[in-house]
Amino acid sequence: MLTDQNSAIVKVKDKGADIAEDRLEHVFEALTTSAGEGEGRGLGLAIAREIAVAHGAVMKVESAQGQGATFYVKFPYEHSDADLQLTV
Repeated sequence: MLTDQNSAIVKVKDKGADIAEDRLEHVFEALTTSAGEGEGRGLGLAIAREIAVAHGAVMKVESAQGQGATFYVKFPYEHSDADLQLTV
């Protein structure tokens, strides 16, 4: 987990298939999938985004050819200096 002064950021990286650049802006939309027929419904990322938004967070994705995808969830975070000693 990464932190800055006002947020906690969770980073998840996979080494699977990358996401085509023209599809990146749509990955969080319901019924959008890159899975083959019968392999996915295109709901997972849409639901994850709705849960994140309900908690005041935002989600972002980056993908580069041959590198898989990296997802970020940035949560608002109010803390004292003592809270900054995080262990992972």
